Amino acid sequence: MKNKIINAVTDSLKKLNVEEEVQLTPAKGHADFSTNIAMKLARVLKDTPQNIAQKIVEGIDKDANSIESIEIAGPGFINFFMRREALNTIITDILEAGDDYGKGNQTDYVNVEYVSANPTGYLHLGHARGAVVGSVLVNILRFAGNKVDAEYYVNDAGAQINILGEASWTRYQQAHGVEIEMPENTYRGQDIVWVAGQLKEMWGDKYLNVPYEECKEEFKSEAKKMLLAEIDTDLKKLGVVMDKFSSEQSMYDQNLITKALDKLQDKFEEDGATWLRTTKYGDDKDRVLIKSDGSYTYLTPDIAYHDVKLSRGYDYIVNIFGADHIGYIKRMEVALLQLGYPDGALKDTLVIQLVRLIKDGQELKMSKRMGTSFTLRELIELTGKDATRFFMANRSCDSKFDFDVNLATQKTSDNPVFYIQYAHARANQILGKTEKEADIENLYTIGAEKLMDVLSKFPDLVMTMSKTRKIHLLPQYLIDLARAFHSYYNSNKIVGSENEAGMLPIVLAAKQVLKNGLTLLGISAPERM
Repeated sequence: MKNKIINAVTDSLKKLNVEEEVQLTPAKGHADFSTNIAMKLARVLKDTPQNIAQKIVEGIDKDANSIESIEIAGPGFINFFMRREALNTIITDILEAGDDYGKGNQTDYVNVEYVSANPTGYLHLGHARGAVVGSVLVNILRFAGNKVDAEYYVNDAGAQINILGEASWTRYQQAHGVEIEMPENTYRGQDIVWVAGQLKEMWGDKYLNVPYEECKEEFKSEAKKMLLAEIDTDLKKLGVVMDKFSSEQSMYDQNLITKALDKLQDKFEEDGATWLRTTKYGDDKDRVLIKSDGSYTYLTPDIAYHDVKLSRGYDYIVNIFGADHIGYIKRMEVALLQLGYPDGALKDTLVIQLVRLIKDGQELKMSKRMGTSFTLRELIELTGKDATRFFMANRSCDSKFDFDVNLATQKTSDNPVFYIQYAHARANQILGKTEKEADIENLYTIGAEKLMDVLSKFPDLVMTMSKTRKIHLLPQYLIDLARAFHSYYNSNKIVGSENEAGMLPIVLAAKQVLKNGLTLLGISAPERM
C-alpha cells in the first residue's frame, strides 16, 4: 500500500518534470500516510510548498490507488487517507503470509560485529545492551532478506591475555594452598577463581610451584578458552548466537597484521616508532602503530581485522561499539582509506551508550557474588531473558538509560513485556474459546480500524529498521500494537457476537504480527499467561 502511494506521487512529479525520491511516514492524526516532498522541492521549484503540494495532488489518480481522500496540511504536508476496503486486504495478506508477513526482498551480504569483549572474564552489564542490539539487528536484516554473518572478534592476544594468564596461575597456586599475593592491576573476580578451580581439576598439581614464565602459554591458552566458552554460553542464554568467532591471535599467526601495515599509504617513522598520519584526514593527532619497543598498539591489529572483514566481499559491515570507542572510529576510517577502501566504509557503526541497573531506587553497581561489575548471567537470573532483551532494545542505543529491575519483573500491564505478551496470549485465548471458523469473506472491521492500521505498518517498519538500524522502533511498535489490540478487545464483544466469525480473522492477524515482532526481538510469544 505504501509503495502504491510512493509510485503515485512519483508519477505526479514526473508530470511536473521533477525527479525526486519520495518518502512516506506514518501520519499524525487520522491520516494513514504523509509526505513532506512539497517542502523539500520549494527551493528547487521556486514556489511555495502549498502550491507545489496542490499540483502534486492534482496529478494523482485517487481511484486507481485506493485513496479515499488527500489533504494538504500545515506548511505543505500531503496527507493520504486510504479506502477502508484497501485496508481490509491487510488481514488477508497477514493470514496468507503467516510467519513471513513483513519479510523483505533485500539482497545484501552483511557483516555485523558485536559484543567482542576480551575473553578475560564473564560478560557484564556493559556488554548486555550491545549483545541485544546486535542480535535484534541481525534478526531484522535477515528478515528483510539479507544474508548476514554475526561475528565476535576475540581479542586473544596482547597484554590483557598475559594478565589473565598470570592471574589464573596465581589463583591456581592459591587453590593448592600456596600463600602468594595477587599481582597488582590484575583480574580479581570470582570468574578467575572459577578458572583456577577448573585448571586444578584438569591438571592436578602438574604446575604447582612451577614458575609462571615456564608455563605461561598453557595458562593463557586454557584460561581464555574456558572463559570464551562461558561467554558463548551466557550469550546463548540471552538468545544471542554468533556465526563466527574471529581470533586476533590467528592474524598474528598468519602474518596478516604485517601485510596490512605494508599496504598503509601514509605512515612514517619518528622517535623509534611507526606512526599513521591521521591528522591529514582531520584527526586531532597522528597515531602510533608500532611502539618503540616493537610491539603493536591496540589500533594496529584492529586495522588488519577490518582489512580481513572488508576483503570477504560484504556489501557493507556494521560495527557495534561501546561509547568508549567513539574516538576510535575516526582513526579506523582514516586507516581504511589508506588501505584503499572507499570513504564511508564504517558509516554503519552504532555506538552503545551506558546502562545503569536500578532496583528499589538504588543503582546496582557491583556484583556481591562476583566481586566485579554486575554480570550478564546475574541479570538474566534476575529479570529473565525476555525482559532483558526487551528493555535493552527499547531505547535508541546512542542514549543512556536506567534499567528498572522492579518494572522488568512486574506481572502487570505497567511492564511493557508483560503487556505485549499478554496481548498475544489473549488473542490465543479468544481463538480457544470460539466454536466458529474465521470467515475472511465476511470480514467485520467496524471498531477494528485503528488495530488494522497498526497491523498494516509492520512491513514498512521492517524495511525502515533494516535501512536505519533503529531497532528500538520494534519494541515501541509492539507496545502500540498491543495497546490497539487490548483496546479492540475491551471495546468489542467478540466471542458470542453475531459478527464473531467475521471478527476472528482480525484476532488471528493481530496474534500473527505480535508473534512475528516478538520473534524478531528474540522474545517468547506465550500461548497463555
